[in-house]
Amino acid sequence: AKTAKAIDAAVGKGVAWLKREIQKEPEEHWTRYVHHGKDLDYRSGRLSLMALALLESGVPPSDKRVQLAWKRVQAQAFASTYDVGVSLLFAEGYLVAENHGKPVTSLEPGVRAWMQKAADYLASGCFGGAWTYVCPGGGSGYPVEEDSRAPYRIGEVGREPARDPDPEADSLLKQVEASMALNPGGDFDHSNSQYAILGLKAASLCGIRVRNARLMWRTVVYHFLKDQEASGPEVDLKLIREEGGKSKSEDYSLLDAASPQP
Repeated sequence: AKTAKAIDAAVGKGVAWLKREIQKEPEEHWTRYVHHGKDLDYRSGRLSLMALALLESGVPPSDKRVQLAWKRVQAQAFASTYDVGVSLLFAEGYLVAENHGKPVTSLEPGVRAWMQKAADYLASGCFGGAWTYVCPGGGSGYPVEEDSRAPYRIGEVGREPARDPDPEADSLLKQVEASMALNPGGDFDHSNSQYAILGLKAASLCGIRVRNARLMWRTVVYHFLKDQEASGPEVDLKLIREEGGKSKSEDYSLLDAASPQP
């Protein structure tokens, strides 16, 4: 009982501190960071993390500090992978809380448009299945066209190309490998990548879809399987497609990648 009270007291102190921080004028406390000549202030990311923590601590979305964060985040320009990824995490958390914990089934037009632009910004920065600090933006989703005829299964991934009797399966693997060529220098950061992936997932849970998403996600899986250490455990991954509001995994197994090679 004493431990529970101590935890509640600590959470209460944290909530009070976060509310004070959100209430401050932005210029008073944003930390600025310069990366490759670009000035990144992480304003949206910091604000989103604070507001999301409030929601996770039981603060209702109607709270004036949460509302303030929600308005400010939507008003900010898309400046970095971290910022936009965390902003989408906050958006999904806010919308679910506003919907009394139920999945989001509809969005206001303005919110949908903002989330779509945010998701497209992130998708534009997926080069070779991973992200770095800044996305190019200005596009309409993942910048690689996919062949819609290619099936979901693409076989094993390793040093050798996938061997599948279906030529269309080889076609999808070739598309994945072509998208990997967008990042020949291997410039990526897995920390940024995780926030981009989480942000895109949060957006998808709210019904937001990016162009060429199927190929993008397969390229992400391909990147992480190839980048893991050869001595790691065997991996068997499946991607799930939603149809008519229902999740289906049958017949969509892909990358049956046992012992992928670096």
